[in-house]
Amino acid sequence: MKRLSNDDTLAKLGDTYHYLVVLEHCLELDEGEAIYVEEHGDLSKVSPHDASNIEVKSHLVEHHLSNRDSEFWNTLKNWIMNRDHLAVYKRLILLTTSTISDESAFYGWDKLDVQKRVERLREIGGIKKEQEKTFRPLFDAVFGCPNDALIHIVGRVELCTGNPSVATKAESLCKHKVLNNVPQEQIPFYIEGLLGYILLKPTLPPHSWRINHGEFSDLLVKLRDKFVSGKIPIPINPPDVGHKTSDGHGKYRFVKEILRIEYHEEVNEAVENYWQAMAIVSSYFRNSYVYTQELLSYENDLKKYLHRRKRIQRRNMQVQGGDSVRSSQTYYDEAMTLTPRSLSSFSDNQQYFQNGIIHSIVDDGSLTWHLEDSDGN
Repeated sequence: MKRLSNDDTLAKLGDTYHYLVVLEHCLELDEGEAIYVEEHGDLSKVSPHDASNIEVKSHLVEHHLSNRDSEFWNTLKNWIMNRDHLAVYKRLILLTTSTISDESAFYGWDKLDVQKRVERLREIGGIKKEQEKTFRPLFDAVFGCPNDALIHIVGRVELCTGNPSVATKAESLCKHKVLNNVPQEQIPFYIEGLLGYILLKPTLPPHSWRINHGEFSDLLVKLRDKFVSGKIPIPINPPDVGHKTSDGHGKYRFVKEILRIEYHEEVNEAVENYWQAMAIVSSYFRNSYVYTQELLSYENDLKKYLHRRKRIQRRNMQVQGGDSVRSSQTYYDEAMTLTPRSLSSFSDNQQYFQNGIIHSIVDDGSLTWHLEDSDGN
């Protein structure tokens, strides 16, 4: 295909690659994390655990990262010049489609200690050449900064090389685990919706290009509901868990909590509901990011409600002077007969599933049945 002199399509593919990488990182966000686009460079992940600043480079043809490649040196120079703003990032990542040969000074970079890294970089510029109009100013800027600052930056640099091409990157996103519940034929449109949101994010004042976990999770659900027809019913007939009995389950916290309120006759059904719910979770929720987020929200709503009901029941017991064990059994019965609450992606919740989830909440220590306990103890 012959292109016009002003056809910048191939040049703009670098921008497309950048936005695909942004989308990939948005799909991997955990609670409390956010993606900043362009604010501190191509892409930054703000995180309490894995704060990273990422520069993205791509090539349409095979490209090897040479020792004096401006792709590396210009990136390093920018990190050094902006080091005060980048102090919060534990990792400084050059993500590129370029590869590194065995003879490269960058070979085995991630296994080198910081002193060895600096030594190799210094050796690269140790010999002056006639043709180094681009390289020499970058080298001088890098080694013109204080040594402690240079060490602090170079020690955090990671080279993520050999990344897939723009076409392969787009294909891999279509297979991301978050999209498991989207019909295959709708995935390209789903990806387009996500990219459109990312690209339009900074258009409105204050023109901030930040995307946090909460808002992106909401977007995933809204778009999923648009592209997925119908809702999934939780089976009316519980899964067969006949091989699971109350025998040997005395070690489980949720069983111990039932025994604490002397409600022995409830143990068998509680164990059965617990394993029935776990079977449903395994079948429907664990392989879907969106469904998992909905389940977490559902569990949190149940916790809040049950904690409130516990406070009410405790006050009633104190006012009426009731027996703590019998009152605790009443609280347990109320929880087990609570009308099943809805999950947005599922058309029919079932009592056995909700009760099993409640037992799992007790099992992780977030709730106890005895009214003399404080919430969560």
